[in-house]
Amino acid sequence: MLRKLRIKPFFFILFVLIPLLTSCGFKDIDKNAFVSAIGIDRSDHEDKPYKVTLKLFVPTSSFKQQSEPQYAFITKEGKTIGDAIRLMEAESEKKLELGHSKIILFGEDILEKDLKEMADYLMRRADIQLISWVAVGRPSAEEILMAQSATESATYPSLYNFFDATGTLSPYIVTTNLFEFRRTYLEKGVHPVLPIIVFDQKESNYKIDKSLILVKKGERVELSPEETKIFNILLNFATKTDITIQDGSNFSALASIDKYKTKLKIRYNESGKATVIVDLSMIGTIIESGSTIRGKELPEVDRMAEEELKEDLTKFLKKISEEGADPLGLGLKYRSSRLHQNIDYKQWQQAYRHLNIDLNIKVSLKSTGMTY
Repeated sequence: MLRKLRIKPFFFILFVLIPLLTSCGFKDIDKNAFVSAIGIDRSDHEDKPYKVTLKLFVPTSSFKQQSEPQYAFITKEGKTIGDAIRLMEAESEKKLELGHSKIILFGEDILEKDLKEMADYLMRRADIQLISWVAVGRPSAEEILMAQSATESATYPSLYNFFDATGTLSPYIVTTNLFEFRRTYLEKGVHPVLPIIVFDQKESNYKIDKSLILVKKGERVELSPEETKIFNILLNFATKTDITIQDGSNFSALASIDKYKTKLKIRYNESGKATVIVDLSMIGTIIESGSTIRGKELPEVDRMAEEELKEDLTKFLKKISEEGADPLGLGLKYRSSRLHQNIDYKQWQQAYRHLNIDLNIKVSLKSTGMTY
Protein backbone atom coordinates (compact mmCIF):
# COMPACT_ATOMS: atom_id res chain seq x y z
CA MET A 1 0.00 0.00 0.00
CA LEU A 2 2.81 2.37 0.88
CA ARG A 3 4.47 1.55 -2.44
CA LYS A 4 1.37 2.57 -4.37
CA LEU A 5 1.19 5.90 -2.56
CA ARG A 6 4.77 6.66 -3.64
CA ILE A 7 4.00 5.99 -7.30
CA LYS A 8 0.82 8.05 -7.49
CA PRO A 9 2.51 11.51 -7.15
CA PHE A 10 4.78 10.64 -10.08
CA PHE A 11 1.83 9.89 -12.36
CA PHE A 12 0.02 13.01 -11.14
CA ILE A 13 2.98 15.23 -12.12
CA LEU A 14 3.29 13.41 -15.46
CA PHE A 15 -0.37 14.00 -16.38
CA VAL A 16 -0.03 17.68 -15.46
CA LEU A 17 3.03 18.21 -17.63
CA ILE A 18 1.87 16.31 -20.74
CA PRO A 19 -0.61 19.02 -21.89
CA LEU A 20 2.16 21.62 -21.60
CA LEU A 21 4.45 19.79 -24.02
CA THR A 22 4.61 21.12 -27.59
CA SER A 23 5.69 19.39 -30.77
CA CYS A 24 7.98 20.72 -33.48
CA GLY A 25 6.39 22.74 -36.25
CA PHE A 26 5.85 20.98 -39.55
CA LYS A 27 5.39 22.46 -42.98
CA ASP A 28 4.77 20.54 -46.18
CA ILE A 29 7.77 20.43 -48.48
CA ASP A 30 5.78 21.96 -51.31
CA LYS A 31 5.29 25.07 -49.16
CA ASN A 32 9.03 25.81 -49.22
CA ALA A 33 11.20 27.35 -51.94
CA PHE A 34 14.75 26.05 -51.56
CA VAL A 35 17.52 28.52 -52.37
CA SER A 36 20.67 27.10 -54.01
CA ALA A 37 22.73 30.31 -54.22
CA ILE A 38 22.67 33.95 -53.10
CA GLY A 39 23.99 36.84 -55.21
CA ILE A 40 24.64 40.37 -53.93
CA ASP A 41 25.23 43.28 -56.31
CA ARG A 42 25.20 47.05 -56.06
CA SER A 43 22.06 48.67 -57.45
CA ASP A 44 21.75 51.97 -59.31
CA HIS A 45 19.52 53.52 -56.62
CA GLU A 46 21.06 55.31 -53.65
CA ASP A 47 18.02 54.75 -51.42
CA LYS A 48 18.18 50.99 -52.13
CA PRO A 49 21.88 50.24 -52.69
CA TYR A 50 21.70 46.44 -52.41
CA LYS A 51 20.49 44.18 -55.22
CA VAL A 52 19.94 40.60 -54.06
CA THR A 53 19.35 37.64 -56.38
CA LEU A 54 18.22 34.20 -55.19
CA LYS A 55 18.58 31.08 -57.34
CA LEU A 56 15.83 28.59 -56.45
CA PHE A 57 15.54 24.88 -57.08
CA VAL A 58 12.43 23.93 -59.09
CA PRO A 59 11.16 20.66 -57.52
CA THR A 60 10.16 17.74 -59.71
CA SER A 61 8.52 14.40 -58.98
CA SER A 62 10.79 12.47 -61.34
CA PHE A 63 14.22 13.24 -62.81
CA LYS A 64 13.31 11.10 -65.81
CA GLN A 65 10.60 13.60 -66.67
CA GLN A 66 12.96 16.54 -66.09
CA SER A 67 16.42 15.57 -67.26
CA GLU A 68 17.49 19.17 -67.87
CA PRO A 69 18.00 21.51 -64.90
CA GLN A 70 15.41 24.14 -64.13
CA TYR A 71 15.82 27.02 -61.73
CA ALA A 72 13.74 30.02 -60.75
CA PHE A 73 15.22 33.44 -59.94
CA ILE A 74 14.06 36.26 -57.68
CA THR A 75 15.74 39.67 -57.68
CA LYS A 76 14.97 42.60 -55.38
CA GLU A 77 16.60 45.83 -54.31
CA GLY A 78 16.63 47.03 -50.72
CA LYS A 79 18.22 49.32 -48.15
CA THR A 80 19.97 46.28 -46.72
CA ILE A 81 20.33 42.63 -47.67
CA GLY A 82 17.72 41.68 -45.08
CA ASP A 83 15.35 44.32 -46.41
CA ALA A 84 15.62 42.93 -49.95
CA ILE A 85 14.95 39.37 -48.71
CA ARG A 86 11.91 40.54 -46.71
CA LEU A 87 10.50 42.13 -49.86
CA MET A 88 10.99 38.81 -51.68
CA GLU A 89 9.14 36.98 -48.92
CA ALA A 90 6.23 39.40 -49.20
CA GLU A 91 5.83 38.53 -52.90
CA SER A 92 6.41 34.77 -52.61
CA GLU A 93 3.64 32.33 -51.74
CA LYS A 94 6.28 29.92 -50.38
CA LYS A 95 8.74 30.20 -47.52
CA LEU A 96 12.24 31.04 -48.78
CA GLU A 97 14.45 28.34 -47.32
CA LEU A 98 18.07 29.60 -47.27
CA GLY A 99 19.45 26.67 -45.30
CA HIS A 100 20.22 24.67 -48.45
CA SER A 101 22.23 27.44 -50.09
CA LYS A 102 25.94 26.64 -50.38
CA ILE A 103 27.37 29.62 -52.27
CA ILE A 104 27.30 33.40 -51.80
CA LEU A 105 28.41 35.58 -54.71
CA PHE A 106 29.51 39.20 -54.50
CA GLY A 107 29.37 41.33 -57.63
CA GLU A 108 32.54 43.28 -58.35
CA ASP A 109 30.75 46.59 -57.89
CA ILE A 110 29.64 45.75 -54.33
CA LEU A 111 33.28 45.32 -53.31
CA GLU A 112 33.63 49.11 -53.38
CA LYS A 113 31.57 49.20 -50.17
CA ASP A 114 32.60 48.28 -46.66
CA LEU A 115 31.76 44.56 -46.45
CA LYS A 116 31.65 44.41 -42.64
CA GLU A 117 27.90 45.04 -42.48
CA MET A 118 27.17 42.37 -45.11
CA ALA A 119 29.49 39.84 -43.47
CA ASP A 120 27.83 40.44 -40.08
CA TYR A 121 24.34 39.93 -41.51
CA LEU A 122 25.27 36.73 -43.35
CA MET A 123 26.97 35.35 -40.23
CA ARG A 124 24.16 36.22 -37.83
CA ARG A 125 21.28 34.92 -39.93
CA ALA A 126 20.58 31.48 -38.49
CA ASP A 127 19.43 29.82 -41.73
CA ILE A 128 22.58 30.67 -43.73
CA GLN A 129 25.35 28.08 -43.47
CA LEU A 130 28.63 29.36 -42.05
CA ILE A 131 30.44 26.91 -44.36
CA SER A 132 28.90 28.49 -47.47
CA TRP A 133 31.48 29.29 -50.15
CA VAL A 134 32.08 32.97 -50.86
CA ALA A 135 33.19 34.10 -54.32
CA VAL A 136 33.20 37.08 -56.70
CA GLY A 137 30.98 37.06 -59.79
CA ARG A 138 32.41 38.88 -62.80
CA PRO A 139 30.92 41.13 -64.05
CA SER A 140 28.01 40.66 -61.60
CA ALA A 141 26.65 38.05 -59.23
CA GLU A 142 23.26 38.11 -60.95
CA GLU A 143 24.75 37.30 -64.36
CA ILE A 144 26.76 34.37 -62.98
CA LEU A 145 23.79 32.90 -61.11
CA MET A 146 21.51 33.09 -64.13
CA ALA A 147 24.07 31.46 -66.41
CA GLN A 148 23.69 27.74 -67.06
CA SER A 149 26.61 25.57 -68.05
CA ALA A 150 26.38 22.74 -70.58
CA THR A 151 27.12 20.17 -67.86
CA GLU A 152 24.55 21.48 -65.35
CA SER A 153 22.45 18.77 -63.70
CA ALA A 154 18.95 18.93 -62.29
CA THR A 155 20.11 17.75 -58.86
CA TYR A 156 23.33 19.63 -58.19
CA PRO A 157 24.40 23.08 -59.46
CA SER A 158 27.66 23.06 -61.42
CA LEU A 159 29.22 25.73 -59.21
CA TYR A 160 29.12 23.38 -56.22
CA ASN A 161 31.47 20.94 -57.96
CA PHE A 162 34.24 23.55 -58.13
CA PHE A 163 34.43 23.99 -54.35
CA ASP A 164 33.22 20.84 -52.57
CA ALA A 165 36.34 18.71 -53.34
CA THR A 166 34.18 15.97 -54.89
CA GLY A 167 34.47 17.32 -58.45
CA THR A 168 37.48 19.11 -59.88
CA LEU A 169 40.66 19.42 -57.78
CA SER A 170 42.29 22.32 -59.58
CA PRO A 171 45.19 24.18 -57.91
CA TYR A 172 43.90 27.38 -59.56
CA ILE A 173 40.72 27.48 -57.45
CA VAL A 174 40.64 29.23 -54.08
CA THR A 175 38.02 28.03 -51.60
CA THR A 176 36.87 30.48 -48.91
CA ASN A 177 34.06 29.75 -46.46
CA LEU A 178 31.78 32.41 -44.99
CA PHE A 179 33.15 32.11 -41.44
CA GLU A 180 36.71 32.36 -42.77
CA PHE A 181 35.88 35.35 -44.97
CA ARG A 182 34.45 37.36 -42.07
CA ARG A 183 37.36 36.49 -39.79
CA THR A 184 40.07 37.45 -42.30
CA TYR A 185 38.17 40.59 -43.35
CA LEU A 186 38.03 41.94 -39.80
CA GLU A 187 41.32 40.60 -38.45
CA LYS A 188 44.55 42.61 -38.47
CA GLY A 189 47.44 40.93 -40.22
CA VAL A 190 45.60 38.93 -42.88
CA HIS A 191 43.43 39.72 -45.91
CA PRO A 192 40.70 37.53 -47.44
CA VAL A 193 41.14 35.93 -50.86
CA LEU A 194 38.07 35.19 -52.99
CA PRO A 195 37.88 33.22 -56.26
CA ILE A 196 36.67 35.06 -59.38
CA ILE A 197 33.92 33.29 -61.34
CA VAL A 198 33.49 34.12 -65.03
CA PHE A 199 31.02 32.51 -67.45
CA ASP A 200 32.15 31.85 -71.01
CA GLN A 201 29.10 32.32 -73.25
CA LYS A 202 30.75 30.67 -76.27
CA GLU A 203 31.89 27.57 -74.41
CA SER A 204 28.85 27.61 -72.11
CA ASN A 205 30.85 26.86 -68.97
CA TYR A 206 32.33 28.50 -65.90
CA LYS A 207 35.94 29.57 -65.66
CA ILE A 208 37.53 29.88 -62.22
CA ASP A 209 41.30 30.36 -62.27
CA LYS A 210 41.86 33.85 -60.82
CA SER A 211 41.35 35.39 -57.39
CA LEU A 212 41.05 38.72 -55.59
CA ILE A 213 42.76 39.88 -52.40
CA LEU A 214 40.54 42.35 -50.52
CA VAL A 215 43.01 44.74 -48.90
CA LYS A 216 40.89 47.70 -47.83
CA LYS A 217 37.54 49.24 -48.67
CA GLY A 218 37.56 49.53 -52.46
CA GLU A 219 41.19 48.39 -52.71
CA ARG A 220 41.86 45.01 -54.32
CA VAL A 221 44.78 43.05 -55.74
CA GLU A 222 44.03 40.53 -58.50
CA LEU A 223 46.04 37.33 -58.78
CA SER A 224 46.66 35.65 -62.13
CA PRO A 225 46.13 31.88 -62.53
CA GLU A 226 49.80 31.15 -61.80
CA GLU A 227 49.83 33.48 -58.79
CA THR A 228 46.66 31.84 -57.48
CA LYS A 229 48.35 28.44 -57.75
CA ILE A 230 51.39 29.73 -55.85
CA PHE A 231 49.11 31.09 -53.12
CA ASN A 232 47.49 27.66 -52.73
CA ILE A 233 50.89 25.96 -52.61
CA LEU A 234 52.26 28.34 -49.96
CA LEU A 235 49.31 27.62 -47.65
CA ASN A 236 49.19 23.89 -48.50
CA PHE A 237 45.70 24.29 -49.96
CA ALA A 238 46.36 22.59 -53.31
CA THR A 239 45.29 18.95 -53.21
CA LYS A 240 47.04 18.22 -56.49
CA THR A 241 49.32 20.46 -58.51
CA ASP A 242 52.03 20.51 -61.14
CA ILE A 243 55.03 22.67 -62.02
CA THR A 244 56.62 23.64 -65.31
CA ILE A 245 60.37 23.33 -65.76
CA GLN A 246 62.13 25.47 -68.35
CA ASP A 247 65.73 26.21 -69.23
CA GLY A 248 65.54 28.88 -71.92
CA SER A 249 64.50 27.41 -75.26
CA ASN A 250 66.58 24.25 -74.87
CA PHE A 251 64.51 22.30 -72.36
CA SER A 252 60.92 22.23 -71.11
CA ALA A 253 59.01 19.69 -69.02
CA LEU A 254 55.92 19.30 -66.87
CA ALA A 255 56.05 17.53 -63.51
CA SER A 256 53.10 16.22 -61.52
CA ILE A 257 53.60 16.83 -57.80
CA ASP A 258 52.42 13.88 -55.73
CA LYS A 259 53.41 15.29 -52.34
CA TYR A 260 54.57 18.67 -51.07
CA LYS A 261 54.87 20.59 -47.82
CA THR A 262 55.31 24.30 -47.15
CA LYS A 263 56.34 26.05 -43.93
CA LEU A 264 56.22 29.82 -43.49
CA LYS A 265 58.16 31.71 -40.84
CA ILE A 266 58.52 35.42 -40.21
CA ARG A 267 61.61 37.07 -38.73
CA TYR A 268 61.42 40.67 -37.54
CA ASN A 269 64.25 42.57 -35.85
CA GLU A 270 64.16 45.76 -33.85
CA SER A 271 65.76 47.75 -36.67
CA GLY A 272 62.50 47.39 -38.62
CA LYS A 273 63.53 44.69 -41.10
CA ALA A 274 61.14 41.83 -41.85
CA THR A 275 62.06 38.56 -43.56
CA VAL A 276 59.78 35.74 -44.65
CA ILE A 277 61.36 32.28 -44.61
CA VAL A 278 59.77 29.71 -46.93
CA ASP A 279 60.68 26.01 -46.63
CA LEU A 280 59.17 24.08 -49.54
CA SER A 281 59.74 20.43 -50.39
CA MET A 282 58.20 18.61 -53.36
CA ILE A 283 58.15 15.03 -54.60
CA GLY A 284 56.80 14.27 -58.05
CA THR A 285 57.10 12.66 -61.45
CA ILE A 286 57.82 14.11 -64.88
CA ILE A 287 54.76 13.48 -67.05
CA GLU A 288 55.66 15.51 -70.13
CA SER A 289 58.96 16.54 -71.69
CA GLY A 290 60.15 18.05 -74.94
CA SER A 291 63.19 15.75 -74.99
CA THR A 292 64.30 12.41 -73.58
CA ILE A 293 65.35 12.51 -69.92
CA ARG A 294 67.62 9.78 -68.59
CA GLY A 295 67.70 8.75 -64.96
CA LYS A 296 71.15 10.21 -64.36
CA GLU A 297 69.87 13.60 -65.61
CA LEU A 298 67.13 13.88 -62.97
CA PRO A 299 69.30 15.76 -60.40
CA GLU A 300 69.91 18.48 -62.98
CA VAL A 301 66.18 18.64 -63.73
CA ASP A 302 65.55 18.97 -59.97
CA ARG A 303 67.92 21.93 -59.86
CA MET A 304 66.17 23.64 -62.79
CA ALA A 305 62.78 23.10 -61.11
CA GLU A 306 64.08 24.66 -57.88
CA GLU A 307 65.40 27.71 -59.74
CA GLU A 308 62.08 28.10 -61.57
CA LEU A 309 60.12 27.91 -58.31
CA LYS A 310 62.43 30.40 -56.60
CA GLU A 311 61.86 32.91 -59.38
CA ASP A 312 58.07 32.47 -59.34
CA LEU A 313 57.75 32.61 -55.55
CA THR A 314 59.99 35.68 -55.32
CA LYS A 315 57.87 37.56 -57.88
CA PHE A 316 54.66 36.62 -56.05
CA LEU A 317 55.91 37.58 -52.58
CA LYS A 318 57.33 40.89 -53.83
CA LYS A 319 54.05 41.73 -55.58
CA ILE A 320 51.81 41.20 -52.55
CA SER A 321 54.22 42.87 -50.11
CA GLU A 322 54.65 45.98 -52.26
CA GLU A 323 50.86 46.23 -52.59
CA GLY A 324 50.46 45.86 -48.82
CA ALA A 325 48.32 42.74 -49.33
CA ASP A 326 48.82 39.94 -46.82
CA PRO A 327 46.81 36.85 -47.88
CA LEU A 328 49.35 34.53 -46.19
CA GLY A 329 48.69 35.95 -42.72
CA LEU A 330 52.30 36.98 -42.05
CA GLY A 331 51.01 39.91 -39.99
CA LEU A 332 49.21 37.43 -37.73
CA LYS A 333 52.45 35.52 -37.22
CA TYR A 334 54.13 38.81 -36.28
CA ARG A 335 51.37 39.76 -33.81
CA SER A 336 51.33 36.29 -32.23
CA SER A 337 55.06 36.46 -31.48
CA ARG A 338 54.85 39.64 -29.38
CA LEU A 339 53.13 40.88 -26.28
CA HIS A 340 50.25 43.25 -26.82
CA GLN A 341 52.08 46.29 -25.45
CA ASN A 342 55.11 45.62 -27.69
CA ILE A 343 53.20 45.57 -30.98
CA ASP A 344 53.68 48.52 -33.30
CA TYR A 345 51.45 47.45 -36.15
CA LYS A 346 52.09 50.52 -38.32
CA GLN A 347 55.81 49.86 -38.09
CA TRP A 348 55.18 46.25 -39.16
CA GLN A 349 53.12 47.39 -42.16
CA GLN A 350 55.97 49.61 -43.28
CA ALA A 351 58.46 46.77 -42.88
CA TYR A 352 56.15 44.38 -44.77
CA ARG A 353 56.24 46.59 -47.86
CA HIS A 354 60.03 46.10 -47.94
CA LEU A 355 59.91 42.40 -47.14
CA ASN A 356 63.09 40.35 -47.46
CA ILE A 357 62.65 36.84 -48.87
CA ASP A 358 64.55 33.70 -47.87
CA LEU A 359 63.61 30.61 -49.90
CA ASN A 360 64.66 27.04 -49.15
CA ILE A 361 63.28 24.81 -51.91
CA LYS A 362 63.92 21.11 -52.41
CA VAL A 363 62.47 19.27 -55.42
CA SER A 364 62.84 15.52 -55.89
CA LEU A 365 61.55 14.06 -59.16
CA LYS A 366 61.70 10.30 -58.74
CA SER A 367 61.15 9.11 -62.29
CA THR A 368 59.71 9.89 -65.68
CA GLY A 369 56.38 8.64 -66.97
CA MET A 370 52.65 9.07 -66.43
CA THR A 371 51.19 8.95 -62.93
CA TYR A 372 47.54 8.78 -63.93
